[in-house]
Amino acid sequence: DCSGLTEITIPDSVTSIRAGAFSNCSGLTEITIPDSVTSIGGSTFLKTPWLTAKQAENPLVIVNHILIDGKTCTGAVSIPNGVTSIGDDAFSNCSGLTEITIPDSVTSIGDEAFHNCSGLTEITIPDSVTSIGNRTFSLCSSLTEITIPDSITSIGYRAFSDCDSLTEITIPDSVTSIGSSAFSFCDSLTEITIPDSVTSIGSYAFEETPWLTAKQAKDPLVIVNHILIDGKTCTGAVSIPNGVTSIGDSAFVGCSSLTEITIPDSVTSIGDGAFSSCSSLTEITIPDSVTSIGYSAFFCCASLTNITIPDSVTSIGNGAFCYCDSLTNITIPDSVTSIGDNAFYCCDSLTNITIPDSVTSIGDYAFYDCTNLTIYGYTGSYAETYAKENDIPFVSLGNITTTETTTTTIETTVTTTTETMVTTKTTTTTTKQDSETPTVIYGDITLDGRVDITDAVLLNKFCSGAVILNDAAKLNSDCDGDGDITGNDAVALLQFLVQIVQKLPYTA
Repeated sequence: DCSGLTEITIPDSVTSIRAGAFSNCSGLTEITIPDSVTSIGGSTFLKTPWLTAKQAENPLVIVNHILIDGKTCTGAVSIPNGVTSIGDDAFSNCSGLTEITIPDSVTSIGDEAFHNCSGLTEITIPDSVTSIGNRTFSLCSSLTEITIPDSITSIGYRAFSDCDSLTEITIPDSVTSIGSSAFSFCDSLTEITIPDSVTSIGSYAFEETPWLTAKQAKDPLVIVNHILIDGKTCTGAVSIPNGVTSIGDSAFVGCSSLTEITIPDSVTSIGDGAFSSCSSLTEITIPDSVTSIGYSAFFCCASLTNITIPDSVTSIGNGAFCYCDSLTNITIPDSVTSIGDNAFYCCDSLTNITIPDSVTSIGDYAFYDCTNLTIYGYTGSYAETYAKENDIPFVSLGNITTTETTTTTIETTVTTTTETMVTTKTTTTTTKQDSETPTVIYGDITLDGRVDITDAVLLNKFCSGAVILNDAAKLNSDCDGDGDITGNDAVALLQFLVQIVQKLPYTA
């Protein structure tokens, strides 16, 4: 509680102040900030008398050449020369802002800098700026035109999402990556020019835009610069054309009509969530050209009975085959060295898996609730150690072969533990909490500031009575916003993770 704090002097040793560090300090009237501070997070001084006084002096609050607040601005605004950065959240929710002039001295525009500036109609970004951050212009519903300079190399997550009046955009040759959902839900966006320089396009980059709808009408496989960015409208058996080098994140997510897929040798990577919730997909062969299987790549592929993993794959990502209920057996090739967290979580039908001695790392809950599973591997391997530590039956395929060994003796034995597996073990998740009411981050059940598959695992365990959550975790668990924590919250969280829904809380 900082309500009693009235003044503070930040020492010269400090170079950055984190986001929200002094927010809601209702008595804070005096702050001394040294020149050593070169980074100030978003909403750092929100709802402090100090900030209110600064806004009264000038609606553009600038500290050490950083424009930290312009939320009280109205009409047309010119940022003075000498400002080097526009901070995170600087103008967010400033509905009275209609025009903005940015000087050449500005080199960076922070995350959500102009988020929900609903009255902003036009903006020119100077050549001095090299990147557009996350949600920088999201929900700028009146923005009809924006000029992206040749200096920009990357466009961040949701940078222009929900810009309903934006009709066309030309991305310059300098840009190499477009972030997830960068232009999603731009209801009027019909024309997009994407240069050959773009080699990375995030999931849902153009979701719910007329541009994407028109592309899907021409061909359900939407390919940009050899990246397959969308196949969600595909049906039946599909062959990806040769020349495609990557299957993008969430490219086929939720494509329940997809039954078969043929992947050419030109593909080298399968993105995160690429085939998540393809509930009718029964079989897939991954070519030798692929080296990695992404996070949740085949998450919730409930009909997938067979998959061939080639020797080229070196790692299996977190949650890669999570909830693949029909998968019965799988062989991990010798090239794989690690199996990620929750990789085969809740694969109820999985009875056997062969794990080579090349695997030296198996993540948390990798085979959680695979109650009929037997691991096949080599005596003395990490797979054997893992099986014993996790009460999973182990069948030896013989001793580990070394360069000195010329013959291999095959010994087939079954190792089981004498202890009964406890499936309802109760644990308590404890996290240090502030005395203030915690900020709700829907889906962050582990309270680590992120929302990922580990949170889904913990929420499912809570719903089944296997764990106890503290109050902060319970607040974050209400993913459907109805005030109760049930299986519906777990479903909403899973849908969010595979990007079937775009935000939490979500009500079906």
